[in-house]
Amino acid sequence: MLPDQHTSLDIGKGLPAEDIFTLNQIPNVHIDRKKHGDYALSDLVLEVAHFLDEEVVNRVEMEIMSTRLRQDWDLPSDFKLIETRNKEISHIINEFEEVAWRMAGAYDEEHIKTLIEMFSINRNQDAYDRIFYDNDMKSLRSFLDEANKYDNRDELLQEWLYRKEKEIKSRKGVPSKSMQKADDELFEVVDRRLKRAREQLVAKMLVHDEFGTGAPKKKYEHLTTKELGSIAEGLAVRLNLFDGNYPAFMPQVVKGVIEHPNLANVDRQRLDTFSKMFELDWRGDRLPSNKREFLGTNPVYMGKDQTNFKKYGIIESFEASTLLRLACIPYVEGLAQKMIQVKEKKDS
Repeated sequence: MLPDQHTSLDIGKGLPAEDIFTLNQIPNVHIDRKKHGDYALSDLVLEVAHFLDEEVVNRVEMEIMSTRLRQDWDLPSDFKLIETRNKEISHIINEFEEVAWRMAGAYDEEHIKTLIEMFSINRNQDAYDRIFYDNDMKSLRSFLDEANKYDNRDELLQEWLYRKEKEIKSRKGVPSKSMQKADDELFEVVDRRLKRAREQLVAKMLVHDEFGTGAPKKKYEHLTTKELGSIAEGLAVRLNLFDGNYPAFMPQVVKGVIEHPNLANVDRQRLDTFSKMFELDWRGDRLPSNKREFLGTNPVYMGKDQTNFKKYGIIESFEASTLLRLACIPYVEGLAQKMIQVKEKKDS
């Protein structure tokens, strides 16, 4: 709070001799009433505020407590209290900084609006283009909402725009009413039966379950991490046998294995690496032939093989304060008491 009236005190009149003596105890500080008496007291307060911050005050208090404990308990002269921050707090703060940095690169509403306006240049100018225009804008909006969660959103957007431009130039006819939909809606219709089929194929590829039972009948969603690992390994080591001439179902099988939520990351990376080595485009958007397909049938793939921060959700002050509060829960004292109790029980 600011005072009602400004002060006109100076060092000579505003500071008693005891305060001047106390200030002179600070190293490299020497205040003389005759030499510095005419200086404004507010200037002195400003100078003191430069080095008497919270950290200095904490260090002084810790030193006072250390001195008192050395005197009361006759401790060695090198004894000092040390105040360190919980490592868990440091980990959480570093995690927040990383997430904040990654989220800062996401498109906000203004960026998305600008991208849509750029994509609208030379569009919607004739009757033929008006048939596709609304669905193209809807497709772009839904793609941006999904790609915005990933760190490589710029690369994904560049690939989508390039393929969409090729698609627009290759249009020659008017689609039926049932086909006049956004890309994600069309792909959902196309992939509905394929997804069911690839899940059934993956489930039938299990020779032995994790308990050694032969020819088990398990559903796709019930496959365990160990069982999926054996399926992934069996696929990876046999890809070279096809010499690049894969049957039509093979990309779907690999996709079904990789997209399973129970598959371990190490098995996912191994199968993906072998697929790249032997040119198996299980994503459906890597080979030049697949890139020439429409985005409604072969969309730009976004899955678990790309880093994202969507699992964090929205981090606001409540979430941050909750994590920090949990990190500050004292556990050392409770852990020490439990260890003492266990030792006492063993001794008794």
